[in-house]
Amino acid sequence: SHSHTHPILTQIPAAQAAEGLSLSRSILEQKLGRPVTSLCYPNGDADEAVARAARNAGYRRAVTTRWGWNPRGADPLQLSRCDIQACSARSRSGELSAPRLAWRLSGLYPGVGVN
Repeated sequence: SHSHTHPILTQIPAAQAAEGLSLSRSILEQKLGRPVTSLCYPNGDADEAVARAARNAGYRRAVTTRWGWNPRGADPLQLSRCDIQACSARSRSGELSAPRLAWRLSGLYPGVGVN
C-alpha cells in the first residue's frame, strides 16, 4: 500500500493519516482478494505517530526512504531500505552488473552502514 491520496503523512492531522492508511489497505484487499500488510510511506516520511497509525490500520511492515540496513529488532514499521536503481546496478558499458550490485549492497558502498 502507499496510502489512499498520497499525502505526506507527517504533515497532516493524525486522524486524516489514519483514515488514508486504512482506506488504502481496505481498497487493495477488496480488489486483490488477499491481505495487504506492507506499506511504503509517501515520500518515505514517517515518524512515531505515523508508524502507530500504520500499525493500527493493520500493516505489519513499512519502509521509509532512509538508505541503509535494518538492525535486528528494528521497528518493522520504520524500515530503511537499499533501493537499487538502474544507474547504480550497471557497469560502465551499461550492462547489468552482478558484482556492482553486490558491492552496492555489501555495506562497503559509501552511505550504507551495516548494523
